[in-house]
Amino acid sequence: MIHRRKHPELNEPGCFGCKISSVGFSSIEGGTRGPWRQRLSAKKIERDQERYKAAVDAGLRPEASTEEGVRKAEQKEEIKERGARKLGYKDYESFARDNIVPLKEVLSDE
Repeated sequence: MIHRRKHPELNEPGCFGCKISSVGFSSIEGGTRGPWRQRLSAKKIERDQERYKAAVDAGLRPEASTEEGVRKAEQKEEIKERGARKLGYKDYESFARDNIVPLKEVLSDE
């Protein structure tokens, strides 16, 4: 340790190098959190996967399988539905059917 050459006892008042010389870092095998934390994480992952599967089954396409990804997809869907209702349509599907050009028509024009 180079700082020990300047202050061999590492007890110089007001010296930052002496203060931090006693700080040590190490790791504990398996982390510092107990097995209860791992169980909570596993439950959260399982809940997220169930919610993602339900969203996909409902016709949504979440960007991620996390709770936040599913929530964003649900919000996007709700915004589309509200917009369609404001335009006087029953739902987004009927709006899309009436206003969005089918892909076959676009490709046949080329």
